[in-house]
Amino acid sequence: MQNERILFRRSHTTTTRVRYSETDRMGVVYYGNYAAFYEIGRVEFLRSLGIRYRDLEDIHQLALAVVSMETKYVRPAVYDDLLTIETTLQHLEGKYVVFFTEIRNEAGRILNTGRIKLCFVDRQTFTSVAIPAFFTNAITQAFDQSMDQI
Repeated sequence: MQNERILFRRSHTTTTRVRYSETDRMGVVYYGNYAAFYEIGRVEFLRSLGIRYRDLEDIHQLALAVVSMETKYVRPAVYDDLLTIETTLQHLEGKYVVFFTEIRNEAGRILNTGRIKLCFVDRQTFTSVAIPAFFTNAITQAFDQSMDQI
């Protein structure tokens, strides 16, 4: 699977409300906080597959490290907005996992998008490792289940 690219396009949606502490003096969400929203989406996406971040770290001694992040700011989110975070697993490529996130407001308008590339890291050595089989198996099983519903 070293150079293989596996496409999945499976999505998960979760919500969060903008807290006052996440806004800047202009009353809009501070740009640096969008990375935290992406993480909320990723964590809940994985949880929907039965994979908990805590288990990655505690049981498997792995971490998911951000390799790159591309962000597009379309319009501002403001205090008390209910944000819908839609996280899509775009693909697995070699040892990388790539997610795409759309953040929308209550009116359904896109506020922000992000593409996040991660790799698995051994927590003891801090070196990147191949995507573990339990991870690809969980994703494949979820994908197969969603295809059965079509």
